[in-house]
Amino acid sequence: MYQAYREHCRVILSRPHARVALGYGGFIARIARQFLDPVSFFMGPSIDAISHGRYWAVQDWSGAKGYVLKDDVLTKGERRMISGMIYPTSGNHSIYSYWPPPHLWRKLNCAHDMGFWTPMLEDFYVKNHADYCKGAPPREMKWWHNWMRTFIKLRATFRRNTETAAEQFLNTRIVEPL
Repeated sequence: MYQAYREHCRVILSRPHARVALGYGGFIARIARQFLDPVSFFMGPSIDAISHGRYWAVQDWSGAKGYVLKDDVLTKGERRMISGMIYPTSGNHSIYSYWPPPHLWRKLNCAHDMGFWTPMLEDFYVKNHADYCKGAPPREMKWWHNWMRTFIKLRATFRRNTETAAEQFLNTRIVEPL
């Protein structure tokens, strides 16, 4: 089953707009790194984004001419497929997923999200990838909910301490105007 999921990822990530997955961060970017050359992220929007309207945009009016900055986007369905979400077909109402779905990552203020891909996340990914390759089943959504909350107090302390240290550092180096 995991090999079929990986083939779905390969197909999705071979599309012209998929290079944007590298910029999503978290598990989406980590999975994308297995299929995409990191340099492709800097290639700019695909023809799909420019010509066919499948993009997100930001209007820039700061210069003399207003213009729109466009980039590719992954659909909600593509993001869920890359996460390995499996929906019930009949009887069973539980949703399973190989990796934490992006909407939970944001919604739950995931305790594992330090703002960058940590060595701990890499170890978790490598171990679970190996287990899935050996036949381990995807995890139920309830498991992902619990896992994402495991370090919430530690993360809050880490972020608070980091912010305090950064503030102290900046305060010692910023000169007050006379």
